[in-house]
Amino acid sequence: MKRALVLCGGGAKGAYEAGVYKALQQANLQFDIVVGTSIGALNGALIAQGDIREMIDLWENLELDQVMNEGINFDLNFDAMYEQREQFPKFIKSYITSKGADTEPLRQRIRSMANPKKIKRRGITYGCICVRFPSLEPVYMTLDDMQEDEYAEWLIASSACFPAFPVQTINGQNYIDGGYFDNMPIQFAYSLGATEIIAVDLFKETHPEYISQPDITYIRPSEDIGFFLNFENERFKKVIDIGYRDGLKAVGLAKGHKYTFYNSTWTRLGVQKTLQPFLDAIHRYDMEATRQTKYFIKPNSLSPTLTVIKNAIGEYTDKSEYLIAISELAGTIFRMDHTQIYHYHTFLKQLKKSVKEKQMCCQLTFEASNLSELKTQIASLDEQQVVLWAMNQLQSETPNNKQMQWMSALYPKSMAAALFLTTLS
Repeated sequence: MKRALVLCGGGAKGAYEAGVYKALQQANLQFDIVVGTSIGALNGALIAQGDIREMIDLWENLELDQVMNEGINFDLNFDAMYEQREQFPKFIKSYITSKGADTEPLRQRIRSMANPKKIKRRGITYGCICVRFPSLEPVYMTLDDMQEDEYAEWLIASSACFPAFPVQTINGQNYIDGGYFDNMPIQFAYSLGATEIIAVDLFKETHPEYISQPDITYIRPSEDIGFFLNFENERFKKVIDIGYRDGLKAVGLAKGHKYTFYNSTWTRLGVQKTLQPFLDAIHRYDMEATRQTKYFIKPNSLSPTLTVIKNAIGEYTDKSEYLIAISELAGTIFRMDHTQIYHYHTFLKQLKKSVKEKQMCCQLTFEASNLSELKTQIASLDEQQVVLWAMNQLQSETPNNKQMQWMSALYPKSMAAALFLTTLS
């Protein structure tokens, strides 16, 4: 069996790959083959060399002037671009002179870090993709195909994102970014003998045809990681953290979707103990709501609040997924920090504290005699207030069951959160 790591191209998005690899290291995963395109080729080279600390340091400390002279951080945000308006004339002049951005600082950095002897000593098969220019023919290069003194030049060629970056010339032939042919070279890894692949995408779906393939673990960003030509240093640590959290989930060291929970905190008994009171409460209100308001609900469908959870988790895996879905729903409503990695009991403790603080400053009481009145009252509240009002009703000595049944039918998301938080308390 040969395990391969395949890294996508994506410029400044590459900090994500550094974060994912931290998680792969934590899982003690070793690789026989490492291939990449563009920034994936550069990250892959450092990984194959065993220079992991150097890769992390590079991304944590990278500044624009280490990438290009007279450069600009390109961002799709107009305000961010406007703030750099005085730099544009210098950049344009440099761009014309260099036939692309003047990336000499990046080139020198790559040359200083490139060490092919380390890869050979470690016995790893390394490869990258470039594209001949102007013919646009792909070139698959392994370390064995390269002259040792040209290794760094091939790394530069694979990341020559023309026309933003200038072309790279090796032995009289011009080359540009391998992303013009294949931005995530999974097929290249197969051709080198891979039987198991971990592929790290920097976009939503570079190769959707491989996402569900059983011999591929396909990792992609769970949230926005920015524009590929935005080299603002302050964002790199955030992107590394996103990659790390996504990586932990991909290799089974963590659970969650929007939030991240250490996998070691989940036990069958603990899940059942927390989940069962919530499910009991759902059945108590949802089933009656389905009967009384059947004209809102399709026959033979799931009850309203269970449908909310089912939509959140997709395919059923185990009971912990139901618990994660409702916990994340409540956490999102009460604005829990999704960048932390939680032990589940710590998450619940912080969530209950947040809810209690909101309850102390938000005492909502009203009664509705029919559906129309309820909808009018709810329309004036934000989502937190709706949940808090429902919780007050549920915790009352004489809850208005009919109102709660209407809530289940009309506002299942808010009702699901209220039922869960009530059973916690």
